[in-house]
This record gives sequence, structure tokens and C-alpha cells, in this order.
Amino acid sequence: MHSDLSPHLHTDDCNILINLLKQCHTEHNVKKFFGHCNDMDRAMRACLKDEVRTTSNLVLILKGCLTRCLLLVFSTMFLFLINSELQRGRKANNMLKR
Repeated sequence: MHSDLSPHLHTDDCNILINLLKQCHTEHNVKKFFGHCNDMDRAMRACLKDEVRTTSNLVLILKGCLTRCLLLVFSTMFLFLINSELQRGRKANNMLKR
């Protein structure tokens, strides 16, 4: 079985192969059971497999970017809080000296 072959889920290249395979199955009702459309099926499955690899790589890249961005945001917030506390401490220290 194939994954969902809806056009909005795949690249234009894979959609072309999907449509060619569907057309082959329509035009060759009986021959499809004897391997007539197998080459198109293999090409389509290879295309779908490449899509999954590409998508997986993109997800890994985005995860890495998100992790770095979150680390940057949290470290900035942490430094801001530390700086605020230091300033409060200095103000309190100055008030005690008066």
C-alpha cells in the first residue's frame, strides 16, 4: 500500500508520477496485474521515499534551529533577570548606606 496520494501532500514531480501510474492502471485494467505498470510504480515509490527523506532532513534542521533559538531566548531572559537582580541589590545597598 502507498501513503495518501492526494496531490496537496506531494511535490509536482511525484504528482506527475502518481498521475502516470493512475493513468496506466486505468488504461490497462488487466495488464496491471501482470506487471505492466510496475516501472511507473517503482519510480513513484522512489519519489515518495525521497520526499520523506527530504522532509525528515528539513524537520531535523528546523528542530536544531528551534533549539538554538530557544536557548538564545532563555539565556537572554536569564541574563536580563540576573542584571535586574544585581541592579536591585545595588539600589538596596545604596539605600542602606544613606
